[in-house]
Amino acid sequence: PTDFYSELTNQRVMQKERADSVTGKKVVLPDLDTSALQATRTLYYEDVNLVTCTAKLLGYHKNALIFDQTIFYPEGGGQMNDAGKVKAGEWEFDVVDVQRQGKVVLHFVEEKQASHFLHLKQGQTVVLELNVQRRKAIMKHHSATHMLLGTCRDYFGNHVWQAGSRKDEDEAHLDVTHFEKTTLEDIHELERRVNQAIASAIPIEVLHLPRKEAEQQYGMRVYQGSGAVAQVLRIIKIPNVDTEACGGTHCHNTAELGFFKIKSTEQIQDGVIRFRYCCSLVALKYLQEQEALFQQTADTLSSSRFDLPKISAKFLEEWKEQRKEIEKIREELAASISREQIAAHSSDKKVELKVDLPASLVEKIADMIGKQEGFTAVISNSEGFVTVACNETSGGNAMELLKAMGGKGGGSAKFARGKLTS
Repeated sequence: PTDFYSELTNQRVMQKERADSVTGKKVVLPDLDTSALQATRTLYYEDVNLVTCTAKLLGYHKNALIFDQTIFYPEGGGQMNDAGKVKAGEWEFDVVDVQRQGKVVLHFVEEKQASHFLHLKQGQTVVLELNVQRRKAIMKHHSATHMLLGTCRDYFGNHVWQAGSRKDEDEAHLDVTHFEKTTLEDIHELERRVNQAIASAIPIEVLHLPRKEAEQQYGMRVYQGSGAVAQVLRIIKIPNVDTEACGGTHCHNTAELGFFKIKSTEQIQDGVIRFRYCCSLVALKYLQEQEALFQQTADTLSSSRFDLPKISAKFLEEWKEQRKEIEKIREELAASISREQIAAHSSDKKVELKVDLPASLVEKIADMIGKQEGFTAVISNSEGFVTVACNETSGGNAMELLKAMGGKGGGSAKFARGKLTS
């Protein structure tokens, strides 16, 4: 359709807004007109392994630096920004955020460091240094996102479509269209297939194809990711796994991901499942944390990790039995209090009592007394919960008594419960 590409762009904007709402990150770009500035040369596309380079300072605005070229990837397409350092003579700046505004890449530094910009000169040569660990982790998570998406489509069916994603240093998440909750069996199979593709050492190809040619070869699914809609599309192809337009940084080979682990899944809205996952050393750290948690639990229960299911089942059964016993004792306590109050008020048949007991027992006591002919019971506890019970021969109205006490709640003429407001 004629409006397909504009609608696709609108969906990308909505996905970005959803991602901002989840992460709490709301980027406010400075009031800077970049239209007259030289376009930033993006070296991360020319050589993704480039970790340092020189650049000319074109200018600065507030706490953002602008260079003629950069190795820093700006946030975009669900991929978080690179970080690192800028060295200018004796001055050093920490790059904490990178954003694209038009054709220019803005490098944001710590605000307290911006006062040193006065020592910089337009046109001077500076050195850019990338936080390599962060870049590599994000690259692996981005490539893993493509692999998981293709695997989900192959496993669940062709109804699977990407609904959003976020790729960061510590983990990534992928939202896909799917109308059933995932089971542990689903998770294990998806992990097995992705890790099999990693072990197969599949080359990850970067192609630049005319839009129509890309659509003819790969269909409209090529737009399921976050690649810019342009006349020439940058295509990330992982043969027999996934192919889509994408503007992010990626590994050269699936083997670089090392290991893939799904951390959790959840249904974030009707028909959309979110997968949280991690790769490589990040995945190892996650598994070690889980292992430590299991060991801590086992030590608390004086058991081994391997016996945890059996020990946990035993404790659960014991807890259920103890709960039944406690409930039985509570029932007996409520009955005992009721008998005492009925005997003590056999003449006036009006019981007003405050007890240090939970709401469930307050109700039981009031109910037992209210079943006696002519009796009215007003039972409350220290938390302000009150129950009123009026026998049908008492002439009283439980709801009216509750309101007269300043209580708010509900019920009937025979039985009412609520909370005291004063």
